[in-house]
Amino acid sequence: MIPRSILVAEDLENYTEEGRQRGRTVRNVAQDVSKLLQEDLQLFFAEDLKTFPQKKIHNEKDISAWHHDHEVALEELAKELSVKARPVLKYGAPAEEILKAIHSWPRPEMVIMGTQGHRGLERFLEGSVAEEVILKSERPVMVLGPYSQKKFFSFKKHRPRRILVPTDLSRSSRPAEQYGLSLAARLNAELVLFHSVFDYIKKVHDASIISGFASFDMERVFQKMTRDAESLLEKKKRLFRRTLGNCEYVIAQQNKSISEALLEESANNYCMVVMGTHSRRNALTRAFLGSSARETILQAEIPVVVVHSH
Repeated sequence: MIPRSILVAEDLENYTEEGRQRGRTVRNVAQDVSKLLQEDLQLFFAEDLKTFPQKKIHNEKDISAWHHDHEVALEELAKELSVKARPVLKYGAPAEEILKAIHSWPRPEMVIMGTQGHRGLERFLEGSVAEEVILKSERPVMVLGPYSQKKFFSFKKHRPRRILVPTDLSRSSRPAEQYGLSLAARLNAELVLFHSVFDYIKKVHDASIISGFASFDMERVFQKMTRDAESLLEKKKRLFRRTLGNCEYVIAQQNKSISEALLEESANNYCMVVMGTHSRRNALTRAFLGSSARETILQAEIPVVVVHSH
C-alpha cells in the first residue's frame, strides 16, 4: 500500500493572536484526523520573499536568520503534536508550493488549512492562498473557516460521528459522494446525503418569467421533483449501505436556498461537510457551485472538505 500523509498548511508569518489561534485550531483538527486515519502529518510552510522586510532583502545574513527561524518554528510545532509530524519548509509562492506538494508522488490524503474570510461573502477567498489551492488541487482540501475556527475543536466530541454530503444527484457529485463514503467508513461515521430541489426550480421559474415564457406551478413541480429525488436517494442509500452500515438522506425544505438549507442542516451534530465543486474548466458552472462552497466555508461551524468533480 502506498503510504500517504496529510499536508497541513502553516502560516508562520501571521503573528497576530487570531493568526496563532487559527494555527492551533488547524493543527488540533489535523492531529485528530491523523489519528483517525492513521496517517502522518506534514507541517508545510513556504517562505515567500514578499513577506521579508524590504530594507533587509539584500542582506544575506538576515535572510539566513529568517530561514533558520522558520526551521526552528516548524520543528517546535511538530514536537508539540502527539502524532508523527514532519516539518516541510519550501521557498516560493505559498499556493504554488502547496500545489506542487499536492501533485508530487506519493500524493497526500488531503490538505488541511484555515482561512481568514475577513473581506465579506462576495469577495471571500478572492485572491487568497486558500482560493487558489481549492480551485487547483487534485486532492481534497479541508478548510476551517472563521466560524469553525471558533466553534470546532475536536472530532472526539462528536459521537456518533456524522458526515454531511450535499449532492445534486448528477455525475458531478460522485467524487464528493465517494470520498465522503470512504471517510465515513474509515472514521466509523454515519453518512448523510443532502439534496435540494427548490433552489434549482426557483432559478428556472425566475428565468421563465424574465424571458417571457409562461410561469409554472412551483408547488406541483417541487412535489414531483421531490418524489424523483427520493427514489434516486433511496437507491444510493441501499448501494452505500453495502460498504457502510449507516447511511441516510435529507431533502431540503421548500422556500430555502441550497446554501441556507445546507448551513441549517450542518448545525445538526455533524463533524464535517464533504462537498464537490465543478472542474475549473467550466467557469460559469464553477461560479454557481463556488458561491455555495464559499458560503458554506465562511459560515459553517464545522470543517468543510472540498472535492473536485473532475
